[in-house]
Amino acid sequence: MIDSLKKWLITVILRIIPVRWQHIRWQLVNGKPHEADIYLFQHLNGLSGPVLDLGANYGQFALSVFSVNTTLQIESWEPNRQLRWALRFVRCLHPWRFRYRLQGAGTEPGSATLHVPQAGREDLTTNASLDIEEFDKKYVRKRLQEYSGQQDYQLQEVAVKLTSVDRENLSPAIIKIDVEGWELQTLKGMRETLIRHYPMLMIELNNHRRWYPWLQQLGYQLFIYQQQPAALLPISGYAKTLNVFCLHRDSPPELLNKLKPLLPADWQPADT
Repeated sequence: MIDSLKKWLITVILRIIPVRWQHIRWQLVNGKPHEADIYLFQHLNGLSGPVLDLGANYGQFALSVFSVNTTLQIESWEPNRQLRWALRFVRCLHPWRFRYRLQGAGTEPGSATLHVPQAGREDLTTNASLDIEEFDKKYVRKRLQEYSGQQDYQLQEVAVKLTSVDRENLSPAIIKIDVEGWELQTLKGMRETLIRHYPMLMIELNNHRRWYPWLQQLGYQLFIYQQQPAALLPISGYAKTLNVFCLHRDSPPELLNKLKPLLPADWQPADT
């Protein structure tokens, strides 16, 4: 009965929400993470977080986490106000576990220009970047062509608001960063937060030579998530993966306890 009601509700919702919210539509239909790395969060059931989601886009990270985890609470930041209705929709689906702010993360408060690729009438918002040099890279141009099915695209300039994570005085256990070339600026704006709490970081593997040496100086180590058998495998540099997880030996004890079965036997928290 419950399953039938759920299917009926999803059918109704799919008729209401815009076609351009393709990421939300996909998740409602499939009910599973849009990226394999997010299956790591099924091992964190029982934790409330909080999780800070930087670069929320349509809210697909939050929906993915909620599909495998029943306890984590997520605060999403997205600078592109054009996506506010999608984020409000996610808030309606998960009112007690999800909230959002229409702002981006940087080194300090201020304003900036978000460059949003457009192909025809479609905004490729998942590839929007605060760093215009991101679009000079061959692999980025190739990816845009594959996503859009077109050879040419334009960049729409959107004025956005920025702040730093440090300024907000947050206490996250986990921070997810997907900011398309703006990683180092985002990290520098949360230095004090990292030193106070050493949250686990999930970062899309992009421009890692820019930001990983900076994280190393703080004592962070890179890992990749292996789904079968479930494990966090340490790496020293580039790996053929979409996301990396960054852990510190002083990361929150309750988080490390949950992750302990996945970590190498010789990798121990600082207080052991």
